[in-house]
Amino acid sequence: MNPADAAFGGARWHDHQAAFRFRVDFWFDSQLAGGFQAVEGIQTQVEVIAYQSGRDMYPRQIPGRPKIAPVVLKKGYVNTALLWDWIKATMDGNFRFENASIVLMDDSGRTELARYNLLDCWPSRWAGWQLDANSDNAMVEEFELQVRTIERVSGYDATHLRRAAAASPPESGGKRG
Repeated sequence: MNPADAAFGGARWHDHQAAFRFRVDFWFDSQLAGGFQAVEGIQTQVEVIAYQSGRDMYPRQIPGRPKIAPVVLKKGYVNTALLWDWIKATMDGNFRFENASIVLMDDSGRTELARYNLLDCWPSRWAGWQLDANSDNAMVEEFELQVRTIERVSGYDATHLRRAAAASPPESGGKRG
């Protein structure tokens, strides 16, 4: 077994880890929006278009427009109005796009495995909590984001490139004679 893999219980360090190691980073205002307990709806789909020419006996499928599902963020109540102010501004007609990242972490919570950048987002729904004096459930807010583009950045790829660059010999700057 590779010694580097032993630290991960026999799994390769870049393999899928537990689903509860993640964080959500918003790129606006350099403020913390609070910790999130769930992220749902990270999904893309390419529309399927049926095409049939005059000679074709059966229709063919060709790719159409890409679609990105709304992303739902769930978090416990935090006494910061950062996300509320964003949806309130949208409701008031002061619409603005922002970016966010869903960051998947290893079991230690210190090393980034992959990052999904949600680009050109805007809030389309906020849902508050259920207030019930007989329940001990925590107050949970939901924010639904419409997303124009999703890009994936692999922590493994970035680490692998850094290791490869460090291992490669430096180019010779001397003259040949």
